[in-house]
Amino acid sequence: MVDENGEPFEVTVIRSTGDRKLEEAAAQSIERSVFEPASINGKPVEAGLEMKYIFMEDESSLGVDADLSTAYRKSIKAIGAGRSACSGRGDEVVLGPQSI
Repeated sequence: MVDENGEPFEVTVIRSTGDRKLEEAAAQSIERSVFEPASINGKPVEAGLEMKYIFMEDESSLGVDADLSTAYRKSIKAIGAGRSACSGRGDEVVLGPQSI
């Protein structure tokens, strides 16, 4: 739930992996967050909110090459921005059959 000030309350886990530490970390993260409250006719109101938290291990602990990881993240960013091809300079990478 989120109150009319955007503050979360009554934070509960509704689906779990079964890992208590991850549940606690997700709940604590939500409790420290501030959201834009829902509104009716322009007036803020309390509302329910469901969020999905996905925890991932640090890429380095998984043996992922740092350069590959950086290129992958830049590719995803470019795709999200609607660019189908990029120059490979700055924050952009070449997308397509070429190697990154």
